[in-house]
Amino acid sequence: MFPINLGSKSSPVTHIIRRQRLLLAIDEQLLAGALWVQAPAGMGKSTLIRDYTSQSQRKIIWYSLDSRDQDLGYFLAGLNQACHKKLVSRKTIGLINKPFALDCSIYLDSIYEKFLVQHTEEIIFVFDNCEQLCEHSEVSQALASLGARNHENVKVIYISRTAPPPEFSDLLVKRKLNRFANQDLNFTRDEFEQYLAQSGLDIKNANDLYQMTGGWVAGIILMLESMRFNCQLQFESKEFDYYTLFSYIASEIFHSSSKNTQRLLLSVCLLSSFTVKQAKLLSGISHAESILLGLCRNNYFTVKQNKTYSFHPLLVRFLRSLLYQKSEDEIQRVYAHTVRLLLKQKEYEQIMELCLEREQWDLLTKLLRKYSNRLISQGKIEFVRTMLHTIPKPILKRDGWLLY
Repeated sequence: MFPINLGSKSSPVTHIIRRQRLLLAIDEQLLAGALWVQAPAGMGKSTLIRDYTSQSQRKIIWYSLDSRDQDLGYFLAGLNQACHKKLVSRKTIGLINKPFALDCSIYLDSIYEKFLVQHTEEIIFVFDNCEQLCEHSEVSQALASLGARNHENVKVIYISRTAPPPEFSDLLVKRKLNRFANQDLNFTRDEFEQYLAQSGLDIKNANDLYQMTGGWVAGIILMLESMRFNCQLQFESKEFDYYTLFSYIASEIFHSSSKNTQRLLLSVCLLSSFTVKQAKLLSGISHAESILLGLCRNNYFTVKQNKTYSFHPLLVRFLRSLLYQKSEDEIQRVYAHTVRLLLKQKEYEQIMELCLEREQWDLLTKLLRKYSNRLISQGKIEFVRTMLHTIPKPILKRDGWLLY
């Protein structure tokens, strides 16, 4: 199983401001072949690109990187599956067998030969969360290589909180890679006023609100949402960085929302993405879907793509911090329910990451003994190695199989 959107067309984005200046700029910037969108969390990077791709007639392959994609085998296997799901229309073309066993450049050549050359329409690769890339890693080299191939029908968009790693320097020098920075993504005054009008709120100190947030999209959304909940916010903007401001306002909104909404948010916050069925099972709330749809409608950092929901990384970080302030019994209850659900769905890697976070060494070692060979056969060698290196040495020494 791969924690990615396997090449589905981006769902239409609703309840957002159509930022025509940026949509036109993306078209222009992609003439070079590739675009790096860089800004801190909450700037609206992914929302902007989803809006762009939802209007595009091109085929879209959206791949969200996570920590497991540091493993080249894991990344290539996921990319292989994504290309196959989206691009293959003939039964004669199959998956590339064991892509992790190939040299990376050979594999990318195989992608072009088996998938891209056979399509005359344009294709856009979107790689989200590129801040996960390590400098001088094989995955960084692979992504830079994909952007450098300059196929006239293939465009690549990278979304990241950080600057491109050194592997992309050649692309920048040769002007094959353009960049958007956070100042490009901030709301202009006109966009702010348009969003304000759409909110339906009568804001008397709108100028102060814009000046305080500096056009930061997440800050504006949360400030308006806090007013909708009649939260009393008292602070000076200079005292806050982005995450502190987000946490402060989100906390006010969270505690003003219904008990069921609070329960639902905390019940699913350990998952990277989830379905309505999973949300119902974890929270015990029968109308979980209506709550989630409401969060999407109100731009509360919740995204629905096909049948799967996910939270913005800022909201995930905030919700987990709230969960870890609960009693140990409550934390263990949420953790245990999440693990049981993931076990049923055979999402062993997610469970291992949760075990690592909670230092549940017994379960982690048990899972490694049982599933590491399967993970290695899928090319996820670095993931297994990372898990092994995190286990305390006294525990590792007691287990001959893991030492082997």
